[in-house]
Amino acid sequence: MSPAGCHTPTPTCLLDGVTRRTVMALAKKQQMPIVERSIRAEELSQASEVLLAGTAAEVTLVACIGAHTYTPGDITKTLMEDYMQLVRKGSDEVMKLVG
Repeated sequence: MSPAGCHTPTPTCLLDGVTRRTVMALAKKQQMPIVERSIRAEELSQASEVLLAGTAAEVTLVACIGAHTYTPGDITKTLMEDYMQLVRKGSDEVMKLVG
């Protein structure tokens, strides 16, 4: 995450799964800009927050990658809370959001 919005790798290098698409939809619902692009490892020092989204991980904060440490901020906390609230409502609600 950066001040310019939530940056996520293009799905050419990862699975564009339901969890990822759900988190992106929740971010858009919160009016957070989403930028899909190639992300290089050397850019990680510029990120203010980092999270993982996936079926097993759901939405998980990342505390460190190598020497870089991250503190979960408002973006991560909001997306984690929104995701948990949505999945508790059931798969029908998820599909309404994701399409």
